[in-house]
Amino acid sequence: LARRLHWIGVPLVASQIATGFALGWVAEHRPEASAGLAVAHVRIGLAVVVLAGLRLAVKGLGKRASAAPARSALAGRAHALLYAGMLVLPVTGLAAFDAAGIGVELLPGVMAPDIVRTDLDAADRAFLAH
Repeated sequence: LARRLHWIGVPLVASQIATGFALGWVAEHRPEASAGLAVAHVRIGLAVVVLAGLRLAVKGLGKRASAAPARSALAGRAHALLYAGMLVLPVTGLAAFDAAGIGVELLPGVMAPDIVRTDLDAADRAFLAH
């Protein structure tokens, strides 16, 4: 199950990165066209968070057997950083939208909770962090 979750997540993470860069460009050059891309980015991000959580619940970040302990330690650190990114980046994205005063619809009719107050300077910083 963990391997299936991994391979379902790989194309989602890749598409999330692509939609994130595309959204940044579109928001700057054609802001009127960014809403649909923003919805896709949020929903793909939600799927990534759910899959990452499920995979961690199923497998955890446990050590893998390896002939080279240094390689295993490095792989473990890399996985921990990737999972931290998959769990922290959505929070920075939500904070950026909140600070910009933009509500985030996670699913049709389901709004994300507000986590920060509206502050356009903070929104700029949060978007950069995201």
